[in-house]
Amino acid sequence: MCDDSAFESLHMRMSHFHDHFKKQFKEIYRDADKDRKSHSSYLSTALSFVQTIHMHHDIEEHAVFPVLAKRMPAFRDDHPQEHKRMAAALDGYEKYVRACQKDQDKYNPLEMRRVMDEFKEPLFTHMDAEVESLKGHNMKKYWTKEEIKRF
Repeated sequence: MCDDSAFESLHMRMSHFHDHFKKQFKEIYRDADKDRKSHSSYLSTALSFVQTIHMHHDIEEHAVFPVLAKRMPAFRDDHPQEHKRMAAALDGYEKYVRACQKDQDKYNPLEMRRVMDEFKEPLFTHMDAEVESLKGHNMKKYWTKEEIKRF
């Protein structure tokens, strides 16, 4: 029996990040209408979330995708395009959060959820697709175990 854990390593690491992002999204969404004296801490969390997503995408686009794209078409064609398609909605979310930080009277939980709804489906679908692309059975098609260990 062959040990295929090396082929699952990228899948497992990406799953960890993406599961964390989904959890954060759901918490921010859930807490949008939570009664609080100030929205300051909540908005800081909301801003940190989108900044982390942007940083994650930058790392993927500059360090991960170029390597994988040499052999895996999804990382050359599909996944970078998914980033571009959701960028405007993520930017709209960030703009709204920053505006509310400047003037907390602008904050509206219904508007927050509406803005989040704009990128939820593309973000979650994209994260699931990336993880699926990195599953061991797929990685085996393109890479050797030795190559995977170097990632």
